[in-house]
Amino acid sequence: MGATIVIGRDYFERQVETLLKLAKSASDARIAASLTQRASELKALVEELGAAPDPCRRALDTEEAP
Repeated sequence: MGATIVIGRDYFERQVETLLKLAKSASDARIAASLTQRASELKALVEELGAAPDPCRRALDTEEAP
């Protein structure tokens, strides 16, 4: 009936990178610090939960060479 959508580790790593880029571009030090803190918390959460790698990437990595 319903489909399960799984978000992999790569997605969260991209989100961390985006938060850090936004922090570097922020002109307000408080906002930059907040974005950096959130990136740190997200990275720690992903590592703690051990999010699985993206299924698509794993499938590409396991393809046999011709």
